[in-house]
Amino acid sequence: MAGNTLIYSLFLISILQMSHGCTLCPLRVPPRPRPLNQYKLPSLMEFETDNQKQFCSIAKNLQVDTQCRVSFERIMCSIDSMMEKCPGNENPLDCSSCSYKKQRSGWIYNWIDSLGKPGAGISDGNYYWLGDYETCQVLRKSGDFDGKYCRIKLEVPDSLVEENCPQTDPLAINIGVCFPAACSSETLENITRNISPYQTQVDCEFEVNWSSAAADITTISGFWVAFIVIISVLTACNYKFSARLQRACSLQLNVKKALSTKRMHMEHLYPLHGAEFLIFMCVMTGNVYNYAMPYIENVAFSFDGVHSPSMLLVNNYSYQIDGLFALSALYTTFLLYGSLKKVKDVLKVFFARFLRIWPAYVYCIFFMMFVFVRVSSGPMWIHSDTVQRCKSSWWKNILLINNFDSVRNTCIDFGSGISLEAQFFAVLLLMIYLAQSHFASVLGFAFLALFTCWTTSFVYIYYKVIPPVPILTAEPIAEEKIEKILEVMQFPLYRAPAFLIAFIFGVLMKTTSSDEEPNKIHVFWRKYSPGLLVIWNIVSVFFVLFALFPYASRNIGHPKFLCWMTAVLSWRVFFPLSKLTWIALVVAEPVILYFFTSLNRPSYATHWNMIYSAISAATMSYMIAFLIDIFLTRPIKSLLTNPSIDSYTECRRNERLEHQERCD
Repeated sequence: MAGNTLIYSLFLISILQMSHGCTLCPLRVPPRPRPLNQYKLPSLMEFETDNQKQFCSIAKNLQVDTQCRVSFERIMCSIDSMMEKCPGNENPLDCSSCSYKKQRSGWIYNWIDSLGKPGAGISDGNYYWLGDYETCQVLRKSGDFDGKYCRIKLEVPDSLVEENCPQTDPLAINIGVCFPAACSSETLENITRNISPYQTQVDCEFEVNWSSAAADITTISGFWVAFIVIISVLTACNYKFSARLQRACSLQLNVKKALSTKRMHMEHLYPLHGAEFLIFMCVMTGNVYNYAMPYIENVAFSFDGVHSPSMLLVNNYSYQIDGLFALSALYTTFLLYGSLKKVKDVLKVFFARFLRIWPAYVYCIFFMMFVFVRVSSGPMWIHSDTVQRCKSSWWKNILLINNFDSVRNTCIDFGSGISLEAQFFAVLLLMIYLAQSHFASVLGFAFLALFTCWTTSFVYIYYKVIPPVPILTAEPIAEEKIEKILEVMQFPLYRAPAFLIAFIFGVLMKTTSSDEEPNKIHVFWRKYSPGLLVIWNIVSVFFVLFALFPYASRNIGHPKFLCWMTAVLSWRVFFPLSKLTWIALVVAEPVILYFFTSLNRPSYATHWNMIYSAISAATMSYMIAFLIDIFLTRPIKSLLTNPSIDSYTECRRNERLEHQERCD
């Protein structure tokens, strides 16, 4: 068992490095900050005062629908009235008429004041010229002008770009404008492209009024929560319902199970819960740093850390969930190997895991598609791209096949991770079931598949000349190549090594810990796997814990190192948190986006601010995941399953057995 403990400990540290970032963040990286003199500004056309009254006629000739054109006429004609010079006392009638027009057009001063204007820190990456969002809202509420807040993204070319220069990305400036509400985003984009000398993109705030789908989801959620609360209260008052309904809708029981720290499985698996929480915090920290990039006013802050080794933990976010894949596979393999006697057992375990994650995941998808864009407002709160992604790919996300599609066709950023975990879990159960009767064949297949995945990934990336990871770099990488490597990373063939390695470790550790006479495979495993792991981790020197290996390998340091790591990672508090990790990662995206886009101004990023945001986002994600668990996941699971024996009683009984089975 001591040899297994060493192998297990080295395995934990081996996977801790692969755990940072989000899927779509590389496609949202803002332009690299450059000095102000590199902005290729257009030459201003000579403005003739004799032709001032041309705005109104221009608006009347716009090739748009009637309501949109009338709204633009109101703006442009009011500007003409504002710029018109009224006659003096020599013509009292015209003077009175002109003054009356100016008074009626007085709202145009507030409209002009609401437009976005250059701010300080442009060379530091302040690309948001948001204007005054509140003024646009006041004009709408007062009835002076029916407008909606929009952002125009201007792609200003770099004046110093030379031939073959790698940094050719334009400087994207976001200008806030209070456009007519009667005009669609497509119409406004066509108008701005005809006026602006640059490439433009228009994004407008979503409709303030709630759609029927959003209202239905909110209403159903409210009724469901009220139903569970009422059943729980009546049950506490000794009202009798069916046993299944009482078990499903009992808040007392669901909260007790969700927060329980009782662990009935083998003690040397306890550190897995702490390792899962540690990886979750690494993921959240990397996500916060990368999610925040498009919404901060000092974008240079992110690029300043490109050359810093200490910032590698948040920059190298490409393999964000490999550690979780490995932990999940190791945990499942070690607990289930030897207990899946029939195909029925395999289906039962898969169905239990399916009910544990899928209902909550589906609820989060519909929440992001219909409700999320309406929970706040502001100049930064424009998430029309999220709605469009969800509407075009929601069924692929629900069927857990969205990772086979384009990386842009995911509703939730972490959706590809959930799909990969479901696919790997199904394959893992099949491999565990077959390994019980065909051990050598399945183990050989796992090694062959591992080698095939590594070789195929290397050859494909080398042949396609794409970067190995979508890491933030000093010089920009073409967006087409970034999108290609992201699609490679969400394809199961290239992401399978983590779960294959965990399966190999789990099945060999489980079989070598038994009292049976070891075969040649077990002898080789016991002798050489610790050395191979040490070599692997010494090569991967980028993680700070690798510096502890010389200390851990000494005779005196080894037990101290194992005791220290086991004591920290085995805290009971990690057990209930580890059960919520996957759903917490799903809800992390809306939580982080809410932190940074619900503000009326872009944030100023510092390391302490990012760390504080990461801790806050992790806390909020776990709290929301806990509420989803007790109000949705556990009630549905209890309604659809009918356990013949209480899980805690079964675990206590199995605790006395030599070979424990998995307790769900």
